[in-house]
Amino acid sequence: AAGNVVDANGFSTQTQTIFPFTTVLIPLPSEPVSSMTRIVSDPPDVSPLVCSSKKCNSKRKLYTVIATTGGSMLVLCVVLYGVFLFRKRSAMFIKRGEQGEKSKKLSSEDIRGEIAIIEHHSKVYKFEEIEKATENFSSKNRIKGSVYRGVFGKEKNILAVKKMRGDASKEVNLLEKINHFNLIKLQGYCENDGCPYLVYEYMENGSLREWLSRNGSTEHQSLARRILIALDVANGLQYLHNFTEPCYVHRNINSGSILLNKDLRAKIADFALAEESESKITSGCASSHIAKSRGYMAPEYLEAGKVTTKMDVFAFGVVLLELITGKDAVTLQDGREVMLRAFIVNLIGKEDEEEKESLFIDPSLNGNIEKVWALQLVKLGLACLIQESAERPTMVEVVSSLLKTYTSYMEQIIPPSISNSPS
Repeated sequence: AAGNVVDANGFSTQTQTIFPFTTVLIPLPSEPVSSMTRIVSDPPDVSPLVCSSKKCNSKRKLYTVIATTGGSMLVLCVVLYGVFLFRKRSAMFIKRGEQGEKSKKLSSEDIRGEIAIIEHHSKVYKFEEIEKATENFSSKNRIKGSVYRGVFGKEKNILAVKKMRGDASKEVNLLEKINHFNLIKLQGYCENDGCPYLVYEYMENGSLREWLSRNGSTEHQSLARRILIALDVANGLQYLHNFTEPCYVHRNINSGSILLNKDLRAKIADFALAEESESKITSGCASSHIAKSRGYMAPEYLEAGKVTTKMDVFAFGVVLLELITGKDAVTLQDGREVMLRAFIVNLIGKEDEEEKESLFIDPSLNGNIEKVWALQLVKLGLACLIQESAERPTMVEVVSSLLKTYTSYMEQIIPPSISNSPS
């Protein structure tokens, strides 16, 4: 009976848990004989929570396999993600590179057009304002020809008023498109009874030709000042040739169309004859122009009326010779007219060049250093006057040459100060 088993084994209840290998005494109704008796030693105690070594090894191997597999998968995912990011970034750099190249191409092709669209709109004056400013075109306000000095508004701004002949719309349209310090600025315009009036910034020192005709000024004795004037003109032409759309040729560069402000900064004026580069002018127009610009006309224009930027380079060469010699483009020699360029070509590059240079370099430039650098500028001017237009320098090259000359000259006349340390 169950109660006898509980009592025999000393269990507290009949439902007490019995673990494997626990010895259990079974009561018998009678005492067993010796042949039925077997003595068994007690087995060692085994904790019910500890598994066998074989089973534990299996689990450990399983965990190792799972950990190894998981780690490999993680590494693989990281590698694949890295490859994805690398390809994405490479594609992005390639795209940016293509966009950069495209941007560079656009910049090189369109930079002239981008600069050309910078326009300013001139004021439209009433004719009464023009009359009042010039005191009804009084002779005392006449600057030269049909150009008058005018005082405008309450601010008393001094401007120049030019009475034009014929249609001035072409010049007005061009001057509103261009925007450069070395090109004369159109302040406004007016039309009365079919006659246009253009209002410009006022240039206190008049034309370059007028300035060169004045003597005794210390400014005239400064070669540096003359180089800076040449640089101003060259920069203005470089802008016209390279940074307008379309590029323009002035066609009327001479010492009379170059004006000087109060600081002797030069600005190019008179744009009535400006044309697009590579155009061709009819013989009638060319003839009337040639009559007004003797001494400045390039041979290709005289022969075929061909308009290119090298035409302005040729005229600039003459202006540069005028700056260094102080002479007009057309001079008198033995009672006959001689082109300035021809007069200098006959003297330069021959024997006793240094002695003969005194015959054409402006006497105001009387220092030995001035004469040496003046001769270099004369040679640059003659390079601009080469008969074959393709062999003449561009205005970019002229500007570069003038900058180098100015820097070297200034370093020579104003050497770095050397401080003497006390002994």
